[in-house]
Amino acid sequence: MDDAADARLADLLRADVAANRHDPKGLVLVLAYRLAAAARAAGTASPLHRLAVAPVLVAYRLVVEWMLGVELPPQVRAGAGLRIRHGQGLVVNTGTVLGRDVMLRHNVTIGNIRRGPGDTTGCPVIGDGVELGAGAVVVGPITVGDGALIGANAVVAADVPPGAVVRAPRPDVRLPGVEA
Repeated sequence: MDDAADARLADLLRADVAANRHDPKGLVLVLAYRLAAAARAAGTASPLHRLAVAPVLVAYRLVVEWMLGVELPPQVRAGAGLRIRHGQGLVVNTGTVLGRDVMLRHNVTIGNIRRGPGDTTGCPVIGDGVELGAGAVVVGPITVGDGALIGANAVVAADVPPGAVVRAPRPDVRLPGVEA
């Protein structure tokens, strides 16, 4: 890594530590992601670099993805201050872009609408300060604007303007023998 990349990584880590200071599990997940992303970037220099960083990437995949159930590939571009709450069941497609200060809660899925094997095109771009509630699904070549709130279990397949709130439909609760 060059000096500029080192400084950028240090800035990302400082923001991530501050954003996750009250959530040890989230902090470990985000720091592991940053380490894997840095290793992956360093591994593009030469075959020797790829060999040197392979243990980091394998360990990341085994621990974070297989054991903890968080699929946040090192190819994902994520801004500073990434927060992961209740990190479990999280799936983020490799082509996704996450802005600064994004919060991802458990069971969130962010991905593309697959058009063929290995297709990573058409992934969402999530703006700065966006929060995704538990179980939210965001798919397709869409943009979620800065400061938007995506509620629990909401399914989003269209652009969301900045500052918007997206909720899942309310359940239809009926009592037996009582007509609406």
